Amino acid sequence: PEIVKGVAQLLKQSSCPPSTKQASIVLIKDIVITQQGGLENYLSQLLEPVVEASKTSSGLTSSASATANSLRIQALQLIGAIADTHHAKDIQPYLSSIVPTLIKGSTEKYSKLSIEALAATEQVIKALTPPRSAASGVQNQQYLEPLYDTLISRISSNDADLEVRQSAIHVLGLLLGRSSGTEGLLSLQKRTAGLELLADRLKNELTRLASVRAIDSVAAHTKAQN
Repeated sequence: PEIVKGVAQLLKQSSCPPSTKQASIVLIKDIVITQQGGLENYLSQLLEPVVEASKTSSGLTSSASATANSLRIQALQLIGAIADTHHAKDIQPYLSSIVPTLIKGSTEKYSKLSIEALAATEQVIKALTPPRSAASGVQNQQYLEPLYDTLISRISSNDADLEVRQSAIHVLGLLLGRSSGTEGLLSLQKRTAGLELLADRLKNELTRLASVRAIDSVAAHTKAQN
């Protein structure tokens, strides 16, 4: 508890150097992963400053920019670790700030940052869909559909790095699969459009393998739920 309080206070201090904030976030991430959760009573203190850290603007110099990006990446990894190891009800109160942060990170031009945001998005989607969140319905649709829109945008963008598009395809397959069979998570229109996009990406040699795996993921999750 004292470590979490100390880290939360550090992250809130504007005078705290980015390198110190980054080290603090790495410490909390290691605790979360080692304990497989255990921070549900402290998320109210921790998540807001972590989300803010994930929005850190790049500096004017290349070194300052690299430091800011490293801090953002660690913050996104911590968000993903928290979503992976805590119940959906524990992170539910913070989704209104987490989801816009993931969307912003996923659309960044810096591919490594975008990929980390997509990885965190995957963990949040897992937390908000069956079997981990069996009776969520419309409550989670308001968060899942904006994430879906971002995935579609990333996959469709020719400007996006190939690895970013492949990551987005993977996460889209997971979302389509895990939300199948549960009403209210994703509209039929969006589900159909998502499947059509995956089918279209099969025609592109660079995204074919990722699309095959995504479609396989959709089929596997759909079969499991039926």
